[in-house]
Order: sequence, then structure tokens, then C-alpha cells
Amino acid sequence: MMNVLSQDTEGFPRRAVVKAFTSWLKGSHLVTALDSSLSSVLSLGGNDFDWEVKMHTLELAEVLMEKTLTCCPYMQNVDFAEKTRLTQALSRLKDFGLFDLLFNSLFDCDRPVCEKACALLVRLRTLTAETADLDHSTLVLNVCGNRWGDEVQLHCIKDISLPTILQILDLNDMQRMLMLSSDHVVNSPQSLMEDILSAAQQREENIVDCY
Repeated sequence: MMNVLSQDTEGFPRRAVVKAFTSWLKGSHLVTALDSSLSSVLSLGGNDFDWEVKMHTLELAEVLMEKTLTCCPYMQNVDFAEKTRLTQALSRLKDFGLFDLLFNSLFDCDRPVCEKACALLVRLRTLTAETADLDHSTLVLNVCGNRWGDEVQLHCIKDISLPTILQILDLNDMQRMLMLSSDHVVNSPQSLMEDILSAAQQREENIVDCY
């Protein structure tokens, strides 16, 4: 299945692969049973040319968040053990590459992708903000070399914690602007190029022709 996601030139099979992982995760399967594949699926799906593949990948990320954080508190007056479990759960999501996926998707050229990522980040912001004394040191993200790091103009900062970046970003305003926007985002030059490349089945000779 990973070969299909990484090599198949048709969008439909790649979408089907991501949806299959989401279905497995929604079922009785433990997250640990898919550990070896989830990081690759999130990375490949999040960087796909097909916007529907990216949307399905964000849906997978949402289920992964729910599965991983389901036993974690959403209140300030929690004990140390519960805060530790929350930190461990967030660290695990970080190891899966989920946060990089969400931040990169937040600045995607396709509006539906941005909207979905923004909604998930708002949920994470609420969770981290309502949990006092969360250990930020284990939730540090590397800004350098990431597309989202350039977008938020944090060139002078190498590392930053997840709760901090969630507070720096004005996610509420982003949500408002995304709700107001329409075709001028979806039909951006970058989005159009990705659609062309996807339609051209990502073959090397066609990529040259597109440029």
C-alpha cells in the first residue's frame, strides 16, 4: 500500500490508501499496530499534488489525534500524572510528524486544506492552553528547513515549542479569512500548477512540459 501512495500516478488509488488507514485507525486497531506506517502516510499524503489526498490525510491526522489524546485531560486542575500522560501523547504525535503536517497544510494553496488544518490547530491550542504547567521542553519543533517556518517568518528562531507557536499564530483571524475567501485561494497559480502536475500523473516528461 505504501508503494501505491508513493508511486501510483493516479489520484484515486492514493486517496483510497489514506482512507483505508483512516478506517483501520477508527476501528478497534491500536495506534501501535500502525506505528511503522503512520509517519510515512502523513508525510507522503501531506505532500501529495492531489488536494483530496491531502484532505484525506488531514482526516487521518484528526483520528490519530483523537485516538492518542482520548484519555488526556482538558482542564487546568489535573494532577501531575495526567499532565505527564498529555505531554507523552503530544510528544508521540510530534514523532509521527503530525504537527509539521498541520502547520504545512495551514499554508497550503488549497483553501479546504488550510481550513481543515486550521481547525485542528485551534483544537490543539485549546488543549495546550487549558492545561497549566505543560512541559514545553519535550514539545520543541524545529523551525529551520520547514515551509511553515518561513511562512510565519520565524527566521531568527531555530526551535520553538508547540504551545508557543500556537499562541503566536492568529488562528482565529486565519479561520475568519479562510471562511471569507473562496476562488482566489483555490485558483492560485501554485494550486493550478499542482492540479496540472496531478493530471499529468506526475511523470517526469510531463512535469518538464508543465514548466
